[in-house]
Amino acid sequence: MHPWRSALPPRACRTPLYAHRVRLQLQYTGRVQGVGFRATAEYLAHTHNQEHPTRPVAGWVRNQPDGSVLLEVQGTPDAIDVYLDRLHTLLANNIHATDRLAVPDCPQEHTFTIRG
Repeated sequence: MHPWRSALPPRACRTPLYAHRVRLQLQYTGRVQGVGFRATAEYLAHTHNQEHPTRPVAGWVRNQPDGSVLLEVQGTPDAIDVYLDRLHTLLANNIHATDRLAVPDCPQEHTFTIRG
């Protein structure tokens, strides 16, 4: 069981059209700014979408004023697992803690971007 899975909303909370999709917000603390975290997150999302075109992920990542990094990702639970496994594997030495929260999905969002 992946640690971020506990943040997934119950099926009844998902919109009918996108019932198979979920969205997570993750806040990473540690040495996560100035180490390529955002670029890595974006690159891995684009790579994931090329390798798994039927199970894409979308969302965004940005630096926070307190030195943390905030990331939102949506897709199927399996797609999110694959994406976050890769991200956490590459950046494990930089991540000291991760807070997770299930948030409503954004049906109009289809890409992954770096924000501010």
